[in-house]
Amino acid sequence: MSFKPYTTLIPPQVRWFKDLADFGKGGLITIPGNTNQQYRAWMDQSAANYTRDYFTGFYSNTTYSKTYKFIARDSAGYPLLTPIDSKEFLDTYAADTMLPPSIRTYRQYSYMFPKGVPFTETKTLYFEQDKLDEPNFKGIKPGWDYPVLIKPTDMLVVVDGEVQTISVEDFIKMVSVRNVSYEQKLDLVKKIYDRTDMNAKDKCAAIHEITIIPNVVSPVI
Repeated sequence: MSFKPYTTLIPPQVRWFKDLADFGKGGLITIPGNTNQQYRAWMDQSAANYTRDYFTGFYSNTTYSKTYKFIARDSAGYPLLTPIDSKEFLDTYAADTMLPPSIRTYRQYSYMFPKGVPFTETKTLYFEQDKLDEPNFKGIKPGWDYPVLIKPTDMLVVVDGEVQTISVEDFIKMVSVRNVSYEQKLDLVKKIYDRTDMNAKDKCAAIHEITIIPNVVSPVI
């Protein structure tokens, strides 16, 4: 299957654990964490390399901070969605590339995502205050999710209520259908025309995809 868990997008410097049992596989001496802070089943291994500011004599919470991107979720933990081309969408997928493959693909197949797509939120944590060089299994749940790093070829989709990722190449292979008869095309056109969750612009784009382009797409009906 082309879909992968969103945890495959965790940055390389972040070491993550499924839970306390996973963390303690090698033998657990003590449980790391602070009961007054948010639960966090991951640690940033680069945090151990930051240097002390001897001019102030303290670990500065302002200087020694780091920003992470997390899957946006509601208060119950379910992934939030945003329309394609919204500010949240562009902040998530644009990265440093002018027009990455993920954005082009989302736009081309926008009618397959009538409710929108997952997006990320940026949060700032502090090395000393949040003890980023160790996980926090004593913290307040649900706590911090796993941070993610979205590449220009990464797409996020919701599968069975949870965010998964798929590459642009695999997504296009998955939705492309070859050798579709004219009768099958008309059947797809009718289904799209009857949909109530698509606007006229998206319906026209979907019908164009089916009737004009040789490799037509089988929409999510």
